[in-house]
Amino acid sequence: MAFPQEVIFRFSKIKIFLLLCVCVAFMVSGGYILFSNPAEIESGMRGYSPVTAYILASIALIIPAVMAAICVRKLFTKNLGLILSKDGFVHNTKGYSLGFIPWSHVTEVTENGAIEYSPEGEKVIVIKLHNPEIYFGQGNIFMKHFLENTMKKYGTPLSVSAISLNSQHDKLLGIFQDYFQDYFQDYQENII
Repeated sequence: MAFPQEVIFRFSKIKIFLLLCVCVAFMVSGGYILFSNPAEIESGMRGYSPVTAYILASIALIIPAVMAAICVRKLFTKNLGLILSKDGFVHNTKGYSLGFIPWSHVTEVTENGAIEYSPEGEKVIVIKLHNPEIYFGQGNIFMKHFLENTMKKYGTPLSVSAISLNSQHDKLLGIFQDYFQDYFQDYQENII
């Protein structure tokens, strides 16, 4: 089947802006609780001690702040979100990038259980790799942590989401699988 030399998926500035707004809302609510006096917390949050409320508020500040920083970076980046080509793909959809990944490293492109959804409420494209360990040596400690979590969750360090891209999940999955199948067919024909 003939495909374009490459397909480019750009970041959706609208989706990223909306995600940034959600992060800011969590940070505001966490900040409100964190800076409330203990008596107000005890009366307004029945069953929670002020210490528990402060811990939860701190979490509601820190995690969305990291996500907001990633969103701001993605809003102003010149990088493309995902580039598929006949030789492989460049994956920039997360807060980190693994660079160019050749199709020869990929064993399967699938969905995370077809019906199963991630805790974030999004479908995810899972890319199984021949030797996933080679990707753990890249990046800083945070990137390694994200890769390990993705590995535990999906059995591979590499997943792609359409949540920040100018594409719908089903379209992205179809194109991704078509490119992989095309590479796999060419590879099989060259062996025989």
